Amino acid sequence: MRKYFNVIISGESFKSSKPNPECYRITLDKLGFLPSETVIVEDSTTGIEAGKSMGCRVFAIKNYYGEKELSKADKIFKNHEHILHCLINAQKHL
Repeated sequence: MRKYFNVIISGESFKSSKPNPECYRITLDKLGFLPSETVIVEDSTTGIEAGKSMGCRVFAIKNYYGEKELSKADKIFKNHEHILHCLINAQKHL
């Protein structure tokens, strides 16, 4: 796995689970990113809450929850492919 990723973090690395933002705080520290530079992709209400409490932008994917439950996310997408399309288009306009 290290061949493909510089940092690997799993749920076992944390004392508390979401909505506690510990997982995102530690991950951002290890990667050297600020919350203002980060977009988190989530499919759960607790994950959205954790990401937002860190000050990150959060994109939600409709999976188990509908738009009403995911409404605290900055943007809601149908799937990962739609997120990728949005990011590619945004990059073209920068």
